[in-house]
Amino acid sequence: MTFKHSNNPDWDYQPWFAGKIIATKDHIRRAVEVWQAFQDSPDQKLRGELLRHVSNCQTYADLVYQELINDRLEISELSAE
Repeated sequence: MTFKHSNNPDWDYQPWFAGKIIATKDHIRRAVEVWQAFQDSPDQKLRGELLRHVSNCQTYADLVYQELINDRLEISELSAE
């Protein structure tokens, strides 16, 4: 697959996308860890940390979604030659 940004064709989208996916994965992992700790001890500090990680996941997902939905990114498959 190739990615091309319609507003900036020279922009390499893949590192940006990979960064957002890795950050989202880390926040999901931390949210699960905090959730498990919260089950053992319903500390309000843990609740705030859990909400922060979930909110960060949503933020990164929204960034990727906006990049796609606003038609700024064109994705095409490479032909096998």
